[in-house]
Amino acid sequence: GVSWAGRAARGWYSLASGLVHWAMVNTELDCANNSEQFKWLQKDLSGVNRTATPWIVVMGHRPIWDAQHWRPETRDENVGALEPLLHEWKVDLALYGHYHYAELTCPLLASGRCASFENDGDSDADGWAAPTHAVIGNGGQGFTPFPPKPPPFDVYESAREWGFASLEAPPPGRELVLRFWGDAAEGQDPPLRFTHVLQRAYPRTAAPQTSHQKATT
Repeated sequence: GVSWAGRAARGWYSLASGLVHWAMVNTELDCANNSEQFKWLQKDLSGVNRTATPWIVVMGHRPIWDAQHWRPETRDENVGALEPLLHEWKVDLALYGHYHYAELTCPLLASGRCASFENDGDSDADGWAAPTHAVIGNGGQGFTPFPPKPPPFDVYESAREWGFASLEAPPPGRELVLRFWGDAAEGQDPPLRFTHVLQRAYPRTAAPQTSHQKATT
């Protein structure tokens, strides 16, 4: 079944569908930690049953991380105010538009460093280390120029081809599969360009963080 919560008229809401909890935020409105939206997202994420819906995906128009905003002086401070919540409640994936290309990052700590999955690294017992971020804005309406030097955290970019992305969460809940597809003529199969699989233990055993310690390393 599907359950809804939030204030859809203001542009923020959530729903649970299958094994995924989806939370939509409105990046055009106030996201500061004293805002109504921030407080709603905190409450929403804190109430997710990670056994019933082990995966959390947060969506918004403007990105927290992308090729245009990977240096401190270029970060969007408004939407960036939500980032501690993504770490605190162990959000798996964040999806954005705004820029007209496709881009995928590694799991990113708040410092902009790729998380480590080594024995002494950043990941918890379930395999979560940090949110992964993806821009899926290559559906049309012209291309946004991509920086000539990609940011060091990117694992995939496509800035010269129309396309779309798909997301699959097969049971029992150990994998979240993000696929990037190219465009195709009507009646033809779209070409698969890139597949990225997030893997976690199921059921989840590691408790959510109660501080932002890992998010600031």
